[in-house]
Amino acid sequence: MFLAALPGYARQPRPGKRPSRPKDEVLLGVEDFTARLLAWTLWWNTEHRPAPLRGRTPLEAWQADPTPVTDVPAADLWTFTLEDDGRPRKLTSHGVRWRGRTTSPPWMTGQAGGSVTVRYMPHHDHEIDICDASGKYLGPAHLADAATPEQLGALRTARAERYWRVSRMSNWASWPNCRRR
Repeated sequence: MFLAALPGYARQPRPGKRPSRPKDEVLLGVEDFTARLLAWTLWWNTEHRPAPLRGRTPLEAWQADPTPVTDVPAADLWTFTLEDDGRPRKLTSHGVRWRGRTTSPPWMTGQAGGSVTVRYMPHHDHEIDICDASGKYLGPAHLADAATPEQLGALRTARAERYWRVSRMSNWASWPNCRRR
């Protein structure tokens, strides 16, 4: 409603026609656009009375609603920018496959077999976020073929530590004269 009244708004053309606007139409600058948007928002919330609200303004309807409002912690705001393709993925020893590429962050080392989901920011496919099947955040994951030397070093360190930890446990259990405490 607001945008349709602005200069430069491209209206839906008739079939077979291209959208056009008058040649002499002057577009708004950022300051003018912002001022008009703020004025329209104030009007919409405090004066406009849409039929579904039965004579009330949006602000009056908001204030009369008893639903409690919960503040989202600043650390969790990132979740509102992410998309989820809704497809469960298998966590393998190589990480998670996403869009034909593999991610292998250090925190995934030794966790193969689980089911996870991928959340991502559109147009930023160099880093994704991994959640478990219930939606609990597990951690970030950088694409292996775009990893920095520091990220690759952290992955190698995590894999080496796991290797030594597992090999020590298996050697200990295989000794015949050792008792477990």
